[in-house]
Amino acid sequence: MKRMAALISTLVTLTIGITSFASSPELGKGTHLARGVVWFDLMVSDLSHTQKFYGSLFGWKFRQLTSNYYTVESGGVPIGGVDLMPGGTKGDGIAIYFEVTEVKATLEQAKIQGAQVILEPKNLPSGAGSMALFRDLEGNPVGLFSKNHV
Repeated sequence: MKRMAALISTLVTLTIGITSFASSPELGKGTHLARGVVWFDLMVSDLSHTQKFYGSLFGWKFRQLTSNYYTVESGGVPIGGVDLMPGGTKGDGIAIYFEVTEVKATLEQAKIQGAQVILEPKNLPSGAGSMALFRDLEGNPVGLFSKNHV
């Protein structure tokens, strides 16, 4: 129950924070500029419960892309995804994706600082850009997204 409450709190904070982050005077002061949170992935063990819970809570719609991945839509706009973990095991909760200029360069900097790579940079099948995924120093999954291809 505490984990679910933390997850809901994170999602609400994420939604509210996107707007305030974009107008922050600190935006653009890093070497590898993160323009803000642009996507999230929920890692779940029970897809039907997840769809029912978030569908009724936030009005989200789910569209299947692969056998274990669904996009989350709000108002007809894709805002995130749900990843059904293999074997029905519990996942890592939520991964957030930050938009950066260059995925590969930013991932290399994260590795230098001690991050562990989960997914090497790759172009998205949709052609929308590229992505990568790593674990930060606390073990949290963090995604990178760029409109540029690798």
